Amino acid sequence: IEEMVELGYTHVVLPPLNPAETDAKELGRQLASAGIKPITIFGGHSPETDVRSADSDVRSAGATAMRAVIDLTVALGGDQMNGVPYGIFGPPSGPTTAEEFGRSAREVGLAADYAHSVGVKMTFEVLNRYETSVVNTSAQAMEYVRQSESDHLFIHLDSFHMLVEEADMLAAISHALPKLGYLELGQSGRGKLN
Repeated sequence: IEEMVELGYTHVVLPPLNPAETDAKELGRQLASAGIKPITIFGGHSPETDVRSADSDVRSAGATAMRAVIDLTVALGGDQMNGVPYGIFGPPSGPTTAEEFGRSAREVGLAADYAHSVGVKMTFEVLNRYETSVVNTSAQAMEYVRQSESDHLFIHLDSFHMLVEEADMLAAISHALPKLGYLELGQSGRGKLN
């Protein structure tokens, strides 16, 4: 953290943290002392919390999981949560249906509204087809936001994933611009910034 401050950084993106296993008070104290704001990551759902599910109990468990990370963000002194709140993170077992897409969007929209009410900007990262079948392109992300019915849900675009999915990265960014909350650059090969 001290080295980041010396380099002039004002924010740090944390890895996905388990709220139940994180000493939020101590980590928040260290970040606040350094003047660094954390950006938390929601690492995706399990089959028991998948917000795409037709089972309302599973979706409810997913909503609880998202709220826990939003509350952790607040406890750490953060004001933004990124990540994969829309489904399971990992190689897809098949396509996401229109019904699953809609259920996921509405559940995540409710979480985004809750996040906004506690001072947190919620974004979701658009991943390539090898990591999810829910949202792979800027156009799909804008449709996801529309179906979320939330004014408080934002898009996270990453050049690594855009290189796989987008024919024109500039057009993809321009298309998402009205709801773009986070733009991640320089990961064309997960190496140094080019």
